[in-house]
Amino acid sequence: MIIAHSWRGPAIYESHTDGKTYMICDGRYIEVPTGTTWKDIMWVKRPMPGQKNEMFKIRLDWEVDGSKGKKYKVKVDDDRWSCSCPAFGWSRGSGCKHIDKVKKEELGL
Repeated sequence: MIIAHSWRGPAIYESHTDGKTYMICDGRYIEVPTGTTWKDIMWVKRPMPGQKNEMFKIRLDWEVDGSKGKKYKVKVDDDRWSCSCPAFGWSRGSGCKHIDKVKKEELGL
């Protein structure tokens, strides 16, 4: 597997002059084994400056029991936490006891 980490999708080029195969990424020619096809390349799009690569973002969710038997959904989307409980809405997104419970019991934070 060849990983291409570039702004634009890579291209495969077979040179007629030297008989070698190249992968073109962001204007650079990188020699690859002869016979390389698209199935052999994994393209990881380079993020814009200051942004995190989508491939490495964390997205998890948990179902948490509330104090009165209701169930709430706690989610983390990279570094943004949310909960379906009313207290999370009232707190204007600053947190709730269900998020604290997940952080402590599930993640050990």
